[in-house]
Amino acid sequence: MDLLIKSFEGNIYLVEQCEGESSHVVRGRNNSPLRFDSIGQIKEHFQASDYENIWLEHQSVYDEMCGHNYSAESMRMPLPWK
Repeated sequence: MDLLIKSFEGNIYLVEQCEGESSHVVRGRNNSPLRFDSIGQIKEHFQASDYENIWLEHQSVYDEMCGHNYSAESMRMPLPWK
């Protein structure tokens, strides 16, 4: 299983657990997505879990904000975890 950390503007991070083609957002007790403020906070929360790969994904809205063509492509990179 992989962990995908999605980074959004304003230091907001949401996390998905992925297995093959399926994925689901990690949710809290009230069934709303768990929101994290930093990578360190995510590491602390998932420290007891074992994942094959950890990915950081960021999709910038900069081009769209500047009037350029919007690109749905996101930047994804592996994160060293341990």
